[in-house]
Amino acid sequence: MQALTPASADDLPPLGELIVDDPFWRHPSGSLAREGVAHLRVWTTLATPPGRLAVVTETGPTASITTSAGCIWAELARIYGSSLVLLEHARREAHQEEEHRNLVRTGRDGQPH
Repeated sequence: MQALTPASADDLPPLGELIVDDPFWRHPSGSLAREGVAHLRVWTTLATPPGRLAVVTETGPTASITTSAGCIWAELARIYGSSLVLLEHARREAHQEEEHRNLVRTGRDGQPH
């Protein structure tokens, strides 16, 4: 398997219009909790070809967006197409003022990284 390089801000496409802002989006989960709730925002991108940028913000302990990344990616790609950039956004549990964002990349194996 080929190693993935770290992502940077340069990997993100220029943004267009915000088309979804759902603070109570129900997402599929890969864990025992079959469904989670997160804040979903989706923008169009001004790239060629056009695509979407989705940011999924974890809002509670029901289902981790990190462990659900594959299920979330598949659901969003089904709705918005595979030209999709997905960012996970969460606060660190120990310090609620700290935030982190992860760019989810889909490898050649179709799995999120």
